[in-house]
Amino acid sequence: MGPRLQRATSTIGGAPAYPFPMDLASMVAERDIRHGLARFADVVDARAWDRLGEVFAPDAVTVYGEFRSEGIASIEEHFRRFLGRCGPSQRLLGNIEVTVDGDAARSRASVLASHRSADRDDGREFVAYGGYDTVWRREASGWRVTAWTWRQGWFRGDIAVLGAR
Repeated sequence: MGPRLQRATSTIGGAPAYPFPMDLASMVAERDIRHGLARFADVVDARAWDRLGEVFAPDAVTVYGEFRSEGIASIEEHFRRFLGRCGPSQRLLGNIEVTVDGDAARSRASVLASHRSADRDDGREFVAYGGYDTVWRREASGWRVTAWTWRQGWFRGDIAVLGAR
């Protein structure tokens, strides 16, 4: 006979260690939103602009400092402006927090975004650290971003690598 599984309970000072509901629907929603954040990084780093609708709702708003975009076409224009002429990039996300409330959710993620020059022999890079503060809505097609805000931390390197127009 194999080992018996028992329900694990955890307390801190007699109080539940996890003072939030951990129902299956919330856990699935959190997982889907984490996947949505990863999908965003994949879409943007691959310059797969035609896939932005897999992440953003049609009425989504993004704010990157002084740059505000409304709607997927405007969001695409923003990303093309800042990434369309730079070389490879990679976004690494961590410290992800997700709060789900029915068909609405919020996430917060720390981000390290590295960008290389389009000229392979150039060697210049631009690295930005900050975060994404995001509002999500559950739609028939899955969770989509309705509000996306870049939280600036620090940066290093040559911002001209982005080739912004």
